[in-house]
Amino acid sequence: MSFALFILVNATLFIRPMEIVPELQGLPIYNYLILACLALSVPEVLHYFSKGRLASKTITVCVLGILLAIFFPIAAGAIAQAAHVSLGEVVGGAMADVDLHLDDAFENFFAFAKVVIYYLLLVSLLRTGVRMRVFIRWIVIFCFVLSIVTVLQYHEIIHLSTLKSLQEHEVDPNTIEQITYHRLQGSGIFQDPNELCVLLACVTPLCLFAFASARNIFFRCLWLSELLIFAYAIQRTASRGGFLALMAGLGVLCLNRFGWRKSLALGAFGLPVLLVLFGGRQTDLSTNVGTGQSRIQLWSDWFTEFKSAPLFGVGIPAPKDPNDDGAPAIVTAVTNTDHLAHNSYLQSFADLGVFGGTFFLGAFALSVITLSRLRWPQTFILDPGQRQLQPYLLGSITAFTVGLFSLSLCYVVPTYLVLGLAAAFPSVSAATPPPALPQFSLRLYSRLLAGSAVFLIGIYVFIRVFIRWA
Repeated sequence: MSFALFILVNATLFIRPMEIVPELQGLPIYNYLILACLALSVPEVLHYFSKGRLASKTITVCVLGILLAIFFPIAAGAIAQAAHVSLGEVVGGAMADVDLHLDDAFENFFAFAKVVIYYLLLVSLLRTGVRMRVFIRWIVIFCFVLSIVTVLQYHEIIHLSTLKSLQEHEVDPNTIEQITYHRLQGSGIFQDPNELCVLLACVTPLCLFAFASARNIFFRCLWLSELLIFAYAIQRTASRGGFLALMAGLGVLCLNRFGWRKSLALGAFGLPVLLVLFGGRQTDLSTNVGTGQSRIQLWSDWFTEFKSAPLFGVGIPAPKDPNDDGAPAIVTAVTNTDHLAHNSYLQSFADLGVFGGTFFLGAFALSVITLSRLRWPQTFILDPGQRQLQPYLLGSITAFTVGLFSLSLCYVVPTYLVLGLAAAFPSVSAATPPPALPQFSLRLYSRLLAGSAVFLIGIYVFIRVFIRWA
């Protein structure tokens, strides 16, 4: 019962019935469903934490660390207000002296706490390989329905006031003529062409898994039709970041599924085809002009924000208005810039400092490492279904990980859905010999800090070089 209810929670999140049926607008369906699911799933959540040491659940520790990092400025702000001193004085100057409104900060904390509840439900309820594969197929179906609705709206076959295509104007650097792009976008947390494209790039390897594991021609045709719709929707978003995410996900999938020799052959044939199919804006990856250069300028602005409070960040004091369905939605504090960083990793470091940013970056690094160590010939997964799923799931997680370099999605449910799948996979995929999976410890956190330092130095060098070249 609890697992079925959790499927409904995800249906509400992706399909968003309140935006298709106007009479449902304003009804917090998501909140009602996830609270009911939580009430029914308390035994599973308790069993998850009682089974094995918490240190073995490295991705979950990182997610809880992000929650702690969000709570820290609230506690420091409360102490500062009680002592009538500045926030920086409370933490020895390690935090920016921003105007922290505790009511907004608590609201933001509880909004993210709902996201963490979703994550804990996912890792607790996916306690068998069969459940995981069923859940993945449902997610693919929900994304297919979302894609169908947005494509129909894009071509004006249906008319929904909550869905609109985006018109974007750019100047061709060669002809100096203005070009107008009509870009496909979703709704709610997917109400942006880039976010929708990265979601579909992440789901595409999972749809390929459903196609490959289908047992008869009918289901293979069904999954193939969904793949074609995903490809069309991705092309209509005209998202460069989403296209790079798709290429990364498919590349890692091929490498883990077929080995490097066959992957090179597939790439030699498939890459030119994809460049033709997705040609135009989507494959113009210049960083000198247009949105490429504007993104680098935003990275520079937010790197400056990070430097103003490097240890614990500037905080995230104000959530945006909740979605009509009540699904959690958080917007990062905008201080000296009018836009988000369009880089989730840099955004997390600016918001939460090195303390919280390391947990966010580390969660995705550990996800990729964990799935990579569960591949043949390093180990042999006993469950045939999970063994077949592994390369496709690794490709999906890689696509989303790459996509986050061009989006600010630090605190929304889809990000923690991906992390939850990575966290749940090892526990339902017994293997021989047992793989050496990461165990959370001070030593591991020190390594993550070192990785964070490398990331920040790399971002800084990248910004300086490409701003100067532009």
